[in-house]
Amino acid sequence: MVATGLRSHSTVHRDVGEESPSPPISSDRYCGGHDEENRVFPRPVSATDEHSALDHPVSLFEHARRLHLLTPQGPLPDGGQPLPDSGDHPNTPSSERKQALLTVLREFISNPALSPQDLHEQCTHLAFGARAVTRTLQELAPEVSPRLLQTARWLVMNGTDRRAVLLGLGLFDGNAEQSDADSIRTIGLLRFVERPAIEALAKIPTAAQDLIWLAERSRNHSRTVAAAALAGHPDPAVRQWVLSTPRDLLSSDLARQIAERYSLAETLGRPVVDDRTWDQLGNLLLAMTSTRNYRYEINRYDQAAVAYQRWVALAGTRPATLERAALLTMIAEDLRTGPAAPVACGIRQDLIDQINDVLTSAPWTDMLNRSAGADDPVEARRGRLDH
Repeated sequence: MVATGLRSHSTVHRDVGEESPSPPISSDRYCGGHDEENRVFPRPVSATDEHSALDHPVSLFEHARRLHLLTPQGPLPDGGQPLPDSGDHPNTPSSERKQALLTVLREFISNPALSPQDLHEQCTHLAFGARAVTRTLQELAPEVSPRLLQTARWLVMNGTDRRAVLLGLGLFDGNAEQSDADSIRTIGLLRFVERPAIEALAKIPTAAQDLIWLAERSRNHSRTVAAAALAGHPDPAVRQWVLSTPRDLLSSDLARQIAERYSLAETLGRPVVDDRTWDQLGNLLLAMTSTRNYRYEINRYDQAAVAYQRWVALAGTRPATLERAALLTMIAEDLRTGPAAPVACGIRQDLIDQINDVLTSAPWTDMLNRSAGADDPVEARRGRLDH
């Protein structure tokens, strides 16, 4: 007999050899012209099929890959939720979780007979998250070996439990090679491993484009982590991506790091500074005065006065736009009464006067008047505020 607990919702399985009476076919079920006698109906799901699905759960990597094929240009819907694993874990006191993981890892490292599958099985009996993995590996500091690297690859590619995948990424961190980048960025599409995947990619010297790829499909915080890791990268495309970090994602310390590593003041002193670069560097100056992370950094940027002087001097050569008018106005306020006032020191009033001259020149006042009379209420309000 087939176990009744594995019945399909629509089909009751009978003993082998027992005939199943065919239900009568109503003449109005099909449109005329169909060959009803030879029509093939779908085969009922058997208990064997159901057992196979249960015995071979889909890996989290495969889950991420399938979802990515549906949304290749953006993040996974709901960060990949629901995940195919249950998410269940033992009710272990938090004080014991790190020690339990430490014990399992020590045993695995000391016993070459244990396989990645054995480690995966042990993970399913533990309770831990990404932070516990990081702290445990920092304390354990295992020597990098081909066996541990292969274990990391197996857990990331084949893991059906989120704890095993977290551990695989932890073993990858600082040890992964360029050949691992594709699997790391794919699994990183799942929100629960987004951060450790970003950090693992950031430590592969040649994986800048893979890091950008994942950051653009991740949450805002992961993008800032990626921008900080890539700041100073010599590749022009990577440099442009870092400089294009939206202002609302730039903390003051990140803005200072980018300004220093890409020599903001020197860039503004070049014979040609294109409009996009001028806009981006203005955003960095403005972001360095932000107190969103509880302190501003403009006073720690040694080239601040020179950067302000060169940036303001180029303002009059830029095409007038509403966004640039807002940027100039905010920087003027920073110079007048904000954190930029002390660093600009003796040139502060001269810089403010130069900005006022630009904003009151004919091209800029014409642009602001047009914006103030625009049909779009948001643009109209901004145009009036910038007058």
